[in-house]
Formats: sequence, C-alpha cells, structure tokens
Amino acid sequence: MKISIAFVVCVLLFSGCSIGDNKNSGVEKVIACEEEFNKAEFGSYLSQFAKFDGNGLDESFFTLRKQFPNEKWCPEISQSLFSAYLPHSCGTDEKEYCYRPCYRIEMKNYHLLSMKRERYSYDDNILATYSKQGDIIDMIVLGVSEGGASAYKIEPVNENEITCIQYKFKDIESAYEGDCDVFVYKVTLDDNGIIGKNLTNEEKNVKVSKTHTQLPAII
Repeated sequence: MKISIAFVVCVLLFSGCSIGDNKNSGVEKVIACEEEFNKAEFGSYLSQFAKFDGNGLDESFFTLRKQFPNEKWCPEISQSLFSAYLPHSCGTDEKEYCYRPCYRIEMKNYHLLSMKRERYSYDDNILATYSKQGDIIDMIVLGVSEGGASAYKIEPVNENEITCIQYKFKDIESAYEGDCDVFVYKVTLDDNGIIGKNLTNEEKNVKVSKTHTQLPAII
C-alpha cells in the first residue's frame, strides 16, 4: 500500500516531464521521490511518540504518554497508516491488538521507541529501534502483564541498560500476590540499535505481596 501510494505521487509529479527526458534520470527521480515519501511517512509515525526528556532509560520512558492537545481519546497508533512500523506476532490477528505510543529518543545512529500493546486482559511493553530512514532495526517484548497471571517492572541501570523483572503467578485469582516464579533480564542497547535481552537470574516459588501499584514486591 505504501509503495503504491508513493508510485502514484511520483507519477503525478512527473506527468509534466517532456518525452525527451533522459530515461535514467527519470528513474532516479522516481526513486528519490519515493524515498522522500517514505521519510515523510516515518516522520509522521515518530510524531505519535512524545520526546523523552528524562535521564537514561528510567521507568517513565515505558509509560503511556499523555494526550496531545488535539487528541480527544487515549493515544493510539493507527494500524492502517503505520502497519509497516509495528511489530507482528505469528498466529495472532494483529487487529485484535491496540498499539499505544509511549516515548522516543533520537540516538546518534538510530531512533529508540517504546510502545504498549493491548489485547483484552493482556498487555506488553515493546522496545524498538529504527534507522534514521525508518527501517526496523530491532524489537523485543520487554515485559508482559496478563490478568492476575503475570506482571513486570523495569529498573534503570544506565543510558544503555535496564533490568526487567518478570513475575509469573501460580494462582491467577490472587491478584498479584502469593507464590510466583521470578525472571530477571538484562536488557542492553549497542551503538547500532541492536537490543540484547538475556536472562540473568531465575527463582521459583517466590512469595510476593502487592504494593501500592500492581507491581509486586518480593517479601
């Protein structure tokens, strides 16, 4: 869809060119036109995310951004407009998901974005990197929350590293309390936008209690 629209735009732009134009020059102009179109579309996608002004990757980077003045409802990313930039899950109808924008940081070599993905009682937090031209470099699911079965929290380490703690509860009726398995992940970013997520610790049957938020604390 994106390519076809770009092609139509290019045809309109060059419909006034003389027949004697150099063929190679015409092809180069069409390519340049499409590149400009894609750049504008990616810029529109980036504008869905609020610029992050915090220091390092603290937990606020992964929270849903506030509504912009022109928005009447909770922020949502249009799948029909920006499908090419969104993560996709095998075996799942993407229309069942709602994508919500969090924040963005322009790094030296890439753009860093966080977003939330929701479906019924399920939601996760996605960390994604894109080239300056709009190509997807890397994406990971950072943490998952699902009913009373799982929850997660994020702790900053430095500007290129965070710790994600994932809780999986034995009894989903306990509402984030009781016995659970705890998985600790080290999440890193390199200079090229590659995201690493490595399990560093795992504990079984840990007792947890619910704090003032839905994020559990180990007893």
